[in-house]
Amino acid sequence: MTLRQLGQTDLHIAPLVLGTNTAGWTADEATSFAIFDAFVDQGFAAPDTADVYSCWVPGNDGESEKIIGCWLKARGNRDRVHVVTKVGSDIGQGRVDLSATWIEQAVEGSLARLQTDYIDLYQSHWSDPTVGPDYPVILRFSQWKGGHYDARPWTTPDELRAALQPVVDAGLTAFHVSTRRYHEPGFDGSPLTLAGWTRQLFGLPVIAVGSVGLQAPYIRGAATPAESTGIGTVPALMAAGEFDLIAIGRALLGDPRWVAKLRDPREGPQLGYAPNSRKP
Repeated sequence: MTLRQLGQTDLHIAPLVLGTNTAGWTADEATSFAIFDAFVDQGFAAPDTADVYSCWVPGNDGESEKIIGCWLKARGNRDRVHVVTKVGSDIGQGRVDLSATWIEQAVEGSLARLQTDYIDLYQSHWSDPTVGPDYPVILRFSQWKGGHYDARPWTTPDELRAALQPVVDAGLTAFHVSTRRYHEPGFDGSPLTLAGWTRQLFGLPVIAVGSVGLQAPYIRGAATPAESTGIGTVPALMAAGEFDLIAIGRALLGDPRWVAKLRDPREGPQLGYAPNSRKP
């Protein structure tokens, strides 16, 4: 059977997926298992479900995902099945919802029901009624995540281009580039920051962020204060065209008048950041 590439992803699937909204509705678990088995026996591998299947049945709560999860566990075939599910339907929150806050909550529910730690294709079930065709879309991405400060998702500018070009082609408005220190080179062999590389590669507006105005970079969970260092190299890098805007985080948490003091030194010295700065 000829497999087809799914969009610009690295997924290659057979040209037929299995709709599963009947699982847990008109098909019980045993019947669903038999259907799933027959489906994969014929060389197919992509059941399509959603968090809302089949919440319209009294007492049901994501039954389709639950049954697929039980089937994956019973058959031990997770590495051979492409799980497709969807988010955004009203499953109790009272409305169609594609907000970041809801998606973060909903995906954890889907992962638990599916008994897996990843979803191969996660789709919006509906268009977002709050978003029009001219709605600006800004993508924030990080050079590091979750405390793995030495990890790098891309080691070269070419890898960065390959990873982000699809969202640019889809109509992205701007980038928000997060690094531990905004002024450090993004890649070996060049003084350009990661924000600068992003600006150069794609030509879109860029917001940079990363320990602006502070001596020490962010460390998750650390109780280490950071002294204020003023504006640093922000003006020079902005003049060089490496980014269009700069985001300030911990410096403002530590001293809400940080910008006013930067503008007028007579306002007093800028304060540094302490962990308890975040507390009311």
